Amino acid sequence: FTEITGGGQMWTRYYSSSAWQPWVEVYTSASDSGWLTPTLVNSFTQDATNPLRYRKIGKTVYLTGNVKRTVPPGAGTNVCTLPVGYRPSKRGPMSSPIWVGDNLVAAIWAGTIDTDGTVNTGLIYSISSAVSGAGDISFNTSFVVD
Repeated sequence: FTEITGGGQMWTRYYSSSAWQPWVEVYTSASDSGWLTPTLVNSFTQDATNPLRYRKIGKTVYLTGNVKRTVPPGAGTNVCTLPVGYRPSKRGPMSSPIWVGDNLVAAIWAGTIDTDGTVNTGLIYSISSAVSGAGDISFNTSFVVD
């Protein structure tokens, strides 16, 4: 059973062992930062239809959207830096497909989010020699912060 209060909180409880278990808060709207836009660096630009953005709901940070770059980035190139409170406690890997225009190409990139908040590009792995690494890099990841 789930209930949403007028204050934007979501609570849940369940029936087990012949008894209702205590209510547990699953979500508070006050704990949702809403979508925020990072400042891009190193010649990365926002995709017009799906810009890079991030948000924190409770202790989970979500990073999603696309960035563009006309020149392929080298491994470890910083895309942006997440602010304090949105940074992982451990360095975390990411991977994503690469788009050139509206075409998904046969390549993925692997990058990292470091504890100082830097979101970095990584290596581009391609099974097609036609992939230069220029184009859209997609982000769709989440992680828990302390």
